[in-house]
Amino acid sequence: MPKIDEIVEFGPFRLHVAGRMLERKGGAVKIGSRSLDLLIALVERLEKCFPGGN
Repeated sequence: MPKIDEIVEFGPFRLHVAGRMLERKGGAVKIGSRSLDLLIALVERLEKCFPGGN
């Protein structure tokens, strides 16, 4: 589970959890607050959703 200040990288994306910002190839991605909430929740629960997966 990512810590609140963690940056999570997947593919060309970087999710700044504490800063509530999503980047793609270094540029900010416009994403609604509810969508960002969902993305953060999924990342935080990744191990539960995909046991043993990366």
